[in-house]
Amino acid sequence: MRIAYVANIRFPTEKAHGKQIAENCQALANNGCNILLLIPTRKNYIAEDLFNFYGVSRNFAVKKLLCLDLLFLPLGKAITFFIQSVTFALSVLAFYIWKGKELDVIYTRDFILAATLSITGKPIFLEIHDLPEKPTFFHRMIWRTVRGLIVISHGLQKELIRHRIPKNKMSIARDG
Repeated sequence: MRIAYVANIRFPTEKAHGKQIAENCQALANNGCNILLLIPTRKNYIAEDLFNFYGVSRNFAVKKLLCLDLLFLPLGKAITFFIQSVTFALSVLAFYIWKGKELDVIYTRDFILAATLSITGKPIFLEIHDLPEKPTFFHRMIWRTVRGLIVISHGLQKELIRHRIPKNKMSIARDG
């Protein structure tokens, strides 16, 4: 199975989610999946190779895609992050989806990416670590649209069920 793990983060990062993503990619590859980690080209003060930085096997591929990285500007972070997210999603669409790259599944932790990439018709799996305080119709629509939801706790699963997301659409995979 060919899986594109799409992560809109500065990578490598000193934050815990970077380690979790690297280890997920390694584990999926160890279980026979062909993993391509797609990340944005962003300014990064960590120069070390990501495989060495996280201590993971070189059993998955990594591709950096262009995006408009304006996060260094003294503008509102919400605006610059939105611009960066959208341009990264467009790069994923342009260079990997519309060019017909052979991908069976898209996996992401990023709601904006899941929403944007849902237009592709590819099966999307969204990993959820927390929920918005007040989920909107748009949240519920994307949760229903994706092929599967990977949640990190029973509490998240129960909350999604409360929002009428079928239990059989979710898998629990604790992290940490």
